[in-house]
Amino acid sequence: MESMRKLLVEKAGELKGVDELKESVVELLKEKLAQLIHVLQDAIRFLAEKLDLVFPPETRAETLHRWLHVGLTVVLPVAVVLLCLYCCCCRGNRCCCGVGRRGTGRMMRAPGRHGAFMPRASFESDPRGYFINLRAKNDLVF
Repeated sequence: MESMRKLLVEKAGELKGVDELKESVVELLKEKLAQLIHVLQDAIRFLAEKLDLVFPPETRAETLHRWLHVGLTVVLPVAVVLLCLYCCCCRGNRCCCGVGRRGTGRMMRAPGRHGAFMPRASFESDPRGYFINLRAKNDLVF
């Protein structure tokens, strides 16, 4: 009975230590969060000052309107075209705008080409020619 009481007293002491540790961690987190908030406020204040230098309040609306016009008439169409080119050239035969390369359809892994893909119809139309080109180390063309 005495050993049980001793064990309970030890465990109670450990629990008090854990509670103190939790409280100290919470306090440290509160301090660091307050510091982070102050740093963010300073950064936002700095950016607002730089924005006032670049866009003075007297001409801000006119300048932003001009930038918006350029963005919508030049930058956005160029970005869409580049995205379509990326889809068509780099991501295979399917394009986001519906334009595709020759040989669209079901794709398959090209045998012996270490993970390259090719149209299944191209392979099935001339498998013998494909393997002749593979042995000759010619590039994969379809």
